[in-house]
Amino acid sequence: MCCKLPLCLTNPEVVELVKKEVLDLLAAKHDPSASLQIVSLTQNDNYYYCECENCKAFEKAHGGVQSATMINFVNQIADAVAEKGYDNVAIDTFAYQYTRKAPTGIAPRDNMIVRLCTIECWFAPALDDPSCERNTALMKDLDDWSKICSRIYVWDYTTNYLYFIAPFPNFGVLWDNVRFFKEHHVLGMFEQGNQQSFSGELGELRAYLIAHLLWDPDMPKERYYELMDGFLRDYYGPGWTFVRAYIDRTTARAAERHLGIYDDACVTVPARDGNDPIHKELLTLWDKAIAAASNDAERAHCEKSRMAPAFQYLSVSYDRNGGVTGETEAQAAALDADIRRFDLTHLREGSRLKPAFDHKADPKTWC
Repeated sequence: MCCKLPLCLTNPEVVELVKKEVLDLLAAKHDPSASLQIVSLTQNDNYYYCECENCKAFEKAHGGVQSATMINFVNQIADAVAEKGYDNVAIDTFAYQYTRKAPTGIAPRDNMIVRLCTIECWFAPALDDPSCERNTALMKDLDDWSKICSRIYVWDYTTNYLYFIAPFPNFGVLWDNVRFFKEHHVLGMFEQGNQQSFSGELGELRAYLIAHLLWDPDMPKERYYELMDGFLRDYYGPGWTFVRAYIDRTTARAAERHLGIYDDACVTVPARDGNDPIHKELLTLWDKAIAAASNDAERAHCEKSRMAPAFQYLSVSYDRNGGVTGETEAQAAALDADIRRFDLTHLREGSRLKPAFDHKADPKTWC
């Protein structure tokens, strides 16, 4: 729940209230036989935080960052949990947006987990790419947290939340990023994808590869691409090489810019100029994969995944031409039919598709 009224984290009454709620929760649900139970005690998903004089003074004394009051607050809850003998319980809190930078002069308790979130990063360059200022800023924050906390987890992002269906060519960095976190002693990973609807954009492949990487983060990069090719072969059938060409083509083009998780659908695979044929070429690759399918299941998998470049093609065409043209009308009608056939419910985060949308309108207004 996202409340716009922030709690005052230096208020002793707030501390005691939350402490009681956590202890009551553990009294009811603690499992002494579990290897680990985690109680998540985190900020709301917004930028509302207490700005009273006490909070500001505490933050000023500890690096001038809002994470100072958060860590101090959660430390008190973690102390109460430890005093009650809950040795297999850890208290989890975020290093997220306004709390992402580590404080000074205060450290999380040993029974706390700090979960660093990558929401501001770019996902075409690897997270340890020194040429990317956003990613090097995250690296610094990770290093700073590592100096004061031995239990760091990561909340990572793997799709485009502005348009779930749009291409999100991050396959060139998945191996690098998981390896980066492993080498920096991150103990736990949450890879967030499309949680509201199936992913029309190679979500099955992405989930498969991430699962293998989390199980074996030390695998050679060659093994990563072997797993990719094996999945493509089994899932898409004889035309899998066209799908691999699509991945290579979109990955290379995305690397020419930043690729954020709230990018417009037109730019996740950017055109170099108004005459760039790349979006038509991507559709052609999928048409070849569909034509090569040896059975209905392979064909359906190809047609479902083709929705991503089709949506992007229409978005680019609409923006460029000011509307769906005679050339693109058949493409729009076909995408409309596929959306209904495959029961896609959300094009983007938080917005359901309209029950009856006009496929001749701007595709980005179909929600």
